[in-house]
Amino acid sequence: MLLLKPAVKITLIYLVCGLLWILLSDRLLAAVCGGNEQLLVQAQTYKGFFFVGFTSLLLFFLVKRFYREIAGEVVKLEATNKALEESEQRYIDLFRLSPLPLWVYDEETLRFLAVNDAALSHYGYTRDEFAAMTIMDIRPEEERERVQALVNESVAQGSFVFRGVFTHRAKNGGLMTVEIRSNALQYKGRKARLILVNDITERANYISAIEQRNKKLEDITWMQSHVVRAPLATLMGFAHLLEDLEVSEEEKNAINRNILQSARELDGVIREITRKAEEVDGR
Repeated sequence: MLLLKPAVKITLIYLVCGLLWILLSDRLLAAVCGGNEQLLVQAQTYKGFFFVGFTSLLLFFLVKRFYREIAGEVVKLEATNKALEESEQRYIDLFRLSPLPLWVYDEETLRFLAVNDAALSHYGYTRDEFAAMTIMDIRPEEERERVQALVNESVAQGSFVFRGVFTHRAKNGGLMTVEIRSNALQYKGRKARLILVNDITERANYISAIEQRNKKLEDITWMQSHVVRAPLATLMGFAHLLEDLEVSEEEKNAINRNILQSARELDGVIREITRKAEEVDGR
């Protein structure tokens, strides 16, 4: 359309000028020359030269203006393309140099389409190895079904943004807990997703350790409030019997045996509490 519009303009200007020349010049010459045919023939010849010269100059200036407009549009297009290239390069640099692992995968085939340097370093695979893999290849077997279901749901609903916590496997076989965020995009004409990965393995392990510590503390508290009370209550009960009752020697021996048994139970409970306390303290 950019080239067609000036071309139509030039054609219309030339057509209008030509028609006006044909309609008016002959009448003008006839009026000027009267009935002198010889003079009219000479005038027609000069008119033809004038028409060719005039239209040539007209076409020259029109075409020159046309090319000047084209040159201006070309300059604008070149500036726009340069700005787009610079913007694209900035996004490429942001993707490639991001300190967090990033990749783009195909929504249909699940294949990796692009992977940044941080992902190569963090997972241990080469760029060619990633290119031959799908996102399922970095998942443990027990998590693949869940991932496939989430991918299918995301595609069906047309979800633009997604986030969640998953388990990934590095090239050396090590497992890591990661939080991912994904955004839908078009990549080289394909429906794809951009994935940002945040490795939270240390944080997850720390939280797990705290939860285990709290569980052990709860066990110690329960033992202190429940398990210790039984043998302790038995000891106190037998002590009162010895103080308040007159019992036979045989009954005393039975009470002593029960006291000894309760003491052993209490000692076992105290040892178990001590062991759990040492586990909590990390000794």
